[in-house]
Amino acid sequence: MGERPGGRRPARRCPARAARSDAGGLPPDHRREARPGLRTTVGSGLRRHLLAEKSVSVLWALSPDPWVRAEVLDAHDTAVDAALGWLQHHGGVTRRGTDGVHQVDTQGLVVALFRQHTSRSVDPQLHTHALVWSKVQDPTGNWLSLDARFLKQQQRSVGWVYDAALRSELTARLGVAWGPVTGGQADLLAVPADL
Repeated sequence: MGERPGGRRPARRCPARAARSDAGGLPPDHRREARPGLRTTVGSGLRRHLLAEKSVSVLWALSPDPWVRAEVLDAHDTAVDAALGWLQHHGGVTRRGTDGVHQVDTQGLVVALFRQHTSRSVDPQLHTHALVWSKVQDPTGNWLSLDARFLKQQQRSVGWVYDAALRSELTARLGVAWGPVTGGQADLLAVPADL
């Protein structure tokens, strides 16, 4: 790759979807200082958390069967992909024209995913942090700002897509039964509520 003026190399383009990191077990104070010369700006991205219900996290953490644990983890990852796919399909747009009056489809979102397994209080909490970069490519290859209005308006919808996909995946994989769906969420009947 060639160098840009100022000695910086251009960023590599990753093929779509997401970069994943399994950062489970890191303490809340694991943040690192940015490298010298690395620029960060306010508003450079959007953050979304996709959390499994407590009963799902407990099933994953306490199951003695490694196959069950692997199926719960795979179901979680599949549900994350479904939620981000829905977001990309419906909200991966940019604006063009005077005052941004024309919405234009993009080549997709750039998302970094960080899966974690515990809450800050070290309770089982299977969840993924999704960091959506605020830049997208239009069909001509130009990098423009993401029209984030949809994402901000539909934050709960992204969570509901995740929750529904997780229930569907776990039912298909493990044959589990669910309690009533309230506010888009439901608990596994097989896991006692007092855990």
